[in-house]
Amino acid sequence: QLHQDPDFGLQTSRKSKSKKSYSCSRTTHNELEKNRRAHLRLCLEKLKDMVPLGPESPKHTTLGLLTKAKKFIKNLEEKERKIAQEKEQLSRENRALLKKLEQLSFRNSIT
Repeated sequence: QLHQDPDFGLQTSRKSKSKKSYSCSRTTHNELEKNRRAHLRLCLEKLKDMVPLGPESPKHTTLGLLTKAKKFIKNLEEKERKIAQEKEQLSRENRALLKKLEQLSFRNSIT
């Protein structure tokens, strides 16, 4: 079936135009997918540099890497929680010692 192309005034086949459109969109899709995979590879390489993998094997699967990364993050979160608790405890001790120092200074100033 022929139709008039509004841009050029040419008669073209609808079927061939849809094939061209499909081919173009397919090419675009393939290029986008290629870029997505390249970006994912780059991100996984960066992650591999950040996560201690251990001596098991020089070749790690993506799933293995992500599992180790998750474990590593959980470990860091636990350390952060413990450090925050310790910091709070030290702050309490510091306040108590400052109060005691203030009391001792006050006593010494009286005598």
